[in-house]
Amino acid sequence: MFDSNAAAGALVVALMTIVVAMPIAALARYLGVGWFLKRSDIVDGLSATSIRMYFRMFDKPIAAGMADDDGDALRTFSRMYAQGYGRRYFIVPSFLLFMTVLLGASLVTAIVLARLRLFGFDKELAALVPAGGGKGADAVAVAVSGLAGAYLWVVNDFISRARRLDFAPADVHWATLRLIIAVPMAYAFTALGGVGQFVAFALGAFPLTTLVSMMQRIASKALGQAQTPEESSDEVVKLQGINRAISERLANEDVTTIVQIAYCDPVRLAMRSNLTFNCVIDFMNQALAWLYFEDRLRGVLQPLGLRGAIEIRCLVDELDSPGETPAQQASHQYATGALGDVARALGQGSDTLQGVLRQIALDPFTEFIAATWSEVDACTALHRAGAEVVQPAGSRIAGLRAWLGGRLPGRPWRPRLSDAG
Repeated sequence: MFDSNAAAGALVVALMTIVVAMPIAALARYLGVGWFLKRSDIVDGLSATSIRMYFRMFDKPIAAGMADDDGDALRTFSRMYAQGYGRRYFIVPSFLLFMTVLLGASLVTAIVLARLRLFGFDKELAALVPAGGGKGADAVAVAVSGLAGAYLWVVNDFISRARRLDFAPADVHWATLRLIIAVPMAYAFTALGGVGQFVAFALGAFPLTTLVSMMQRIASKALGQAQTPEESSDEVVKLQGINRAISERLANEDVTTIVQIAYCDPVRLAMRSNLTFNCVIDFMNQALAWLYFEDRLRGVLQPLGLRGAIEIRCLVDELDSPGETPAQQASHQYATGALGDVARALGQGSDTLQGVLRQIALDPFTEFIAATWSEVDACTALHRAGAEVVQPAGSRIAGLRAWLGGRLPGRPWRPRLSDAG
């Protein structure tokens, strides 16, 4: 015989299981697959030589105790990643999130069952869920709406993060906090008047930072105080490849200026921000040149092919290398002529410009990123081995970009070399 109560109970349990499993499943997917992909991007993306150079640059004690062995360098680097960014740091945040979602889902389920007068919940929760309408019932509905909106935001955020491989323990903590404050937040905005269930649900779906800004504006207006303007991090969007979303990710790691990008620890920044290592290196490449040229980097130098510090270092190397083969000598002459054209485009003397370019090229951070950018070393090796440089047609200004590679934005430059044999 069909038992309606048993069927309703099974349905409730199934729904609660799905509700609890949704955010946990997205997090588990990242920890089971995505974390290893991010680790491989960084740990497996550097050669042993680059790793030793990195430790000499950013962690001298480790470099001093490391054996001159490729295997030891790779093991040390992998161990550093595991110690600082291992999966074990997700254990406590994941447990807190699981308990919060479970308790929230249980509370909402009990309230719904009480409203439907099922399984005796209407008697057990008589004080929490008043019979009929009235302000008490409306307050409960607003609280449930706020919690549901917060759950929607958390699940949507987790699915997006798992897909783009952008998870950190702090993100799980923020999700837990978002769920915990959902009900108090709904009541607080209800107290303002004129806020119904839908608005409470919609407020729950706002990111935490947006809600904090809204509360600051409301509180400042109520107290009659002018709100202190927040310090903007828009400066970093002047670099190619950095939009508002990436600038916010960098700001979360307390990187809000181009100077900080230029002199950051690229490995740790890539680990903390979950940006790819190549992206961080490219941002450093541009930032090191921007410190000297500022907006003229994008307006004048980049259209000519001098996109950042690595390209400038290559140009300086060509100026300092007269060469022994006809191809190398032709390349040196072309670089000399191109220097004059760039100086005229900037409105500077060639000697003054060359001094600035050498400052950039000899910066230790430029040397580091140039060494870790494997294609730069490969191209330099080919050129010095006597590879023929294909001279571009037209004026030097029009041809400098082609000489430096005609590279696509965000990709390493590739000098057009004939087969080196």
